[in-house]
Amino acid sequence: MLTQLIADFIEYTEHVNFKTRSQDAAKSRLKQLAAYCDSQNIQNANDITFQHLLQFITEFGYDSVHVKKSKIWVLHQFFHFLTLKKVIPQNIALPLPYPKVGKKEPMFLSVDEFNHILKHVAQKADKHAGLRNLIIIMLMGFLGLRVTSVTLLDVDDVDIKNNTIRVIEKATIYKRVMPMPEILTSCLALFIQQHSLKSGPLFLSKRNKRISDCTIQQWFKNMTDELNINKPVHPHLFRHTAATWLNKTAGTSITQFVLGHSRRANTDLYAHLNPDVYATYMKKHPYMNITFGDSICKN
Repeated sequence: MLTQLIADFIEYTEHVNFKTRSQDAAKSRLKQLAAYCDSQNIQNANDITFQHLLQFITEFGYDSVHVKKSKIWVLHQFFHFLTLKKVIPQNIALPLPYPKVGKKEPMFLSVDEFNHILKHVAQKADKHAGLRNLIIIMLMGFLGLRVTSVTLLDVDDVDIKNNTIRVIEKATIYKRVMPMPEILTSCLALFIQQHSLKSGPLFLSKRNKRISDCTIQQWFKNMTDELNINKPVHPHLFRHTAATWLNKTAGTSITQFVLGHSRRANTDLYAHLNPDVYATYMKKHPYMNITFGDSICKN
């Protein structure tokens, strides 16, 4: 019975248009739940208790905190579905607490590391797709564009005369205009001229179609093996790099606009990466010059 209910729920997620990642999570976590129930000789959904769910979350498998959060979310949805089907009277998964996930400091490239990557890619600019790849690196590292924003660029979005580019952000249909450094404008002008681009997608694949996110991500993965950098090179690393150095020189408000963040809190993630701001603040802090006498904090 439980196996059939899980299958019904998976079908339900498709009908109500769950996102693909959510459907995949549901399939994976409920497969784990079925394995757990088999280990406990549980065949009926009505026999599952809140204590069973707690044990499934905390003890069944060596899961990271992110997997545990995923498990809890899926259980919330699955047991809600069971209440809709009137299999159980109430959603016993609702009281399950989400584990706290510690915030990671965004990793970014130093000036030397970024210059090293730029030179590495620039050396191949005369080869097939070489100039295209160099421009993509600059769009991400200078302007902090996401992969999707890069792949959605059209030729008409580039204004060579005014050194600007129109960018579309995720979850919106509206484009915003951003200024470009002269070096980026020059490379784009050359790229458009070389490929005789008049309209349509700015970046094309080998099949002469709009380049995909996966193509760019695979290119970064291949590039990691060629570079001697103690960091995994991935597209978002360049967005973090652009945010870090822009915040250092221009402040949070301008950084928020350039990155296209709708919430200031997202941009504030990069504030701790600006040591100059905090150094100035600490010099002005009223307790910086406090002393405790010779007996405390004495070298």
